[in-house]
Amino acid sequence: MKYRLLMFVFSAFFVLSVSKVVLANENEGSSTVNEYESSQLSNEELFQKALAGELVNNEHTQVYVTVTESDSVQPQGLLSITEEDKVEITKVEIHKILSEEVFPNGDVISKGESEVTLLAAGSLSEDKYPASSGVGVRIKLDYDGQSLGGFSTRKLTRYTVTPLRSDTGFSMTSLEYQAANFGTGWKADGTMYVASEYMTKQQITSIVYNSPLSHTTNFVKYTPINSDVIASSGVTGKFSYRRGSGSILTHQFDLSW
Repeated sequence: MKYRLLMFVFSAFFVLSVSKVVLANENEGSSTVNEYESSQLSNEELFQKALAGELVNNEHTQVYVTVTESDSVQPQGLLSITEEDKVEITKVEIHKILSEEVFPNGDVISKGESEVTLLAAGSLSEDKYPASSGVGVRIKLDYDGQSLGGFSTRKLTRYTVTPLRSDTGFSMTSLEYQAANFGTGWKADGTMYVASEYMTKQQITSIVYNSPLSHTTNFVKYTPINSDVIASSGVTGKFSYRRGSGSILTHQFDLSW
């Protein structure tokens, strides 16, 4: 009887010890998820503030505005660019970190987005912000990020392209874009991966304004950012537009890291 009691006590102690070890291991492998999206202003709010000259920048949100000269003319026989055709291209960039999952070993897996709006502006205010905008595109890039191969890397997961028009005096004649992922990179498990990945090139001549065109990439490769490694991932393309019956202008864009 004593032997059976002893065996019972020993078995209970063994089960309890194993449970503690399993629980300890689970705690050691657990991660903490930090969600930032709900505390951030919407992209539209940030965009409108940027057009008004107010740039909202903090730990998880960065906003930039740049203005460049009008682009090259699309060949049309004897037509050439005139002073009346010239416009400014305003670029509004919104970059956000939406969430981070932090592991006990220090690894961080993040989700983020970059939204870039390119506007052909009919005129500028004295402080170089658009006084009126005409036509353009908005490109939103969704990505996953993590540290791989000793680098900060990102993988493009989804992108959305939206033709814009706020002045009927402008028109967009064509839109072309493509997502690509090439160069040296890594899979999520840390395996080096160099094969290029491409999405089908989109060529649009029947423009529907303010109608988002969304695409999921299914890319497997993470590419490094802010490094000397030969690699790139993102969306490139161009859109052609005109003001009234003026010359057709073409703006090329490269939104890659």
